[in-house]
This record gives sequence, structure tokens and C-alpha cells, in this order.
Amino acid sequence: MDYRSHVTGISNQLLSQRLRELEVHQLIERVVVPSTPVQVLYRPTERGSSLMRVLHPLIEWSATHDG
Repeated sequence: MDYRSHVTGISNQLLSQRLRELEVHQLIERVVVPSTPVQVLYRPTERGSSLMRVLHPLIEWSATHDG
């Protein structure tokens, strides 16, 4: 997943820092694809996926009760 396309208003340095933090907390995993140029992909771990299943209803609630 290309997280840069989903995040606006954040520097590459700060995005990298946040991705490392998520990796430390085992919410995402970093996958290096040996290609030219080398690609670095991030994907949710099982732990990250289970967190999103819990957060998704809260996100939906927030969207319907905005204001």
C-alpha cells in the first residue's frame, strides 16, 4: 500500500517515523521487494488488522456525527 497517497500535509521524514513506530508496535510490517529500484511496502499485521476491525465502527460513527 502506498501510504503517501492517503496522507496529506506530512513530511516524508515524519511519515517514515510514524511507519517505524507502527512497525515497533507490530501493527504493520515492512516488506522490501528486491527490484530496480527497490520497493518498500507496508502491510498490516494480524494485530493491525484486528485493531482496524475495532476502530472501523468508531470511524463510521464519527463520520455520521460530524458537526
